[in-house]
Amino acid sequence: MIESPSEKVSQEELPILPLREFVLFPYMVLPLFVSRESSIAAIEDALASGGRILLVAQRDPETPEPGNEDLYSVGTIAMVMRSLRMPDGRLKVMLQGLSKARIDAFVDRESSSTWASVSSIPSDETGVWCVESEALVRAVRTRVEELLPLKDLPPEVLSIMTNIDEPGRLADIIATNLRLRLAEAQEVLEVEDSLSRLRKVDALVRRELEVTTMQAEIQHQAKEEMSRGQREVFLREQLSAIQNELGEVD
Repeated sequence: MIESPSEKVSQEELPILPLREFVLFPYMVLPLFVSRESSIAAIEDALASGGRILLVAQRDPETPEPGNEDLYSVGTIAMVMRSLRMPDGRLKVMLQGLSKARIDAFVDRESSSTWASVSSIPSDETGVWCVESEALVRAVRTRVEELLPLKDLPPEVLSIMTNIDEPGRLADIIATNLRLRLAEAQEVLEVEDSLSRLRKVDALVRRELEVTTMQAEIQHQAKEEMSRGQREVFLREQLSAIQNELGEVD
């Protein structure tokens, strides 16, 4: 059963696991291979202190050993569900996002992992119905449904969306599956207001829909031009063969 994000702001000290190329959102489950020594130490520290860890994206995926200044200040508190040591020394872990959190300060610990004092960012899902929220949720669902076959998104995304009415959680799930650039996903994560977050995701979905539709049209036109060119070559070869048969060509 997925734990819901805490509604109260709380502070705690947690080890940090930097993510190279993606952003983890609350409620999401992430399988991950961990190879950096500092990251392995962070997982081990988390397991030794209750299993909670802060996952934060690093600003530049190419940075091999990110320092404090290389990390975004907002990430997601996660629970280490499973951990398995591989023969090559890596750790195979299963992580579950719980709630968003902000780094307040980095903390010195006798460990090779990075620790920080973090404050959880409470969910603003109040459960109060409003016209704007309902309209936006419906519009986003419709656009994502149009995008599914064009973007080759997982079909289960649609079935999950139909059971979610909270704008913020819907925005997080769509952002997770939309294959956004890291900086864009981070921007979505940092928007605290649920309606504002869904509006931002809606703008990204509309952009992807426009780009993907245009890309499909370009590919269709290219295929038509190629087919036309192949027909012309075929007809020329036929004409040449007929002319040879009639003795019109030396």
